[in-house]
Amino acid sequence: MKFVLVIYFCSVIAQECKDGITYPTEFNTFKDCLYKGYEQSQILLDEYPPKIINEFKVLAKFVCIEQKGKQA
Repeated sequence: MKFVLVIYFCSVIAQECKDGITYPTEFNTFKDCLYKGYEQSQILLDEYPPKIINEFKVLAKFVCIEQKGKQA
C-alpha cells in the first residue's frame, strides 16, 4: 500500500485546525510516512513566528492516509 502525509496546524486556544497540507510524495510504508510527518512538522513549525505559536498555542498534527488499491 501507498501512504499520503497530511499535516495540520491547530490552535489549542481556538480548538480548531487549518486545512491540511498534503506532502507531495507518496510513501511505500506507514513507517516512512510517520517519520516524514515528524520531520516536516518540526521544519514547518520552525518557520512559524514564535509569537504566534505562543499566543495561539499552535501545534502540528499529521495523518498518514492509506491509498487503497495502490501498491508499493
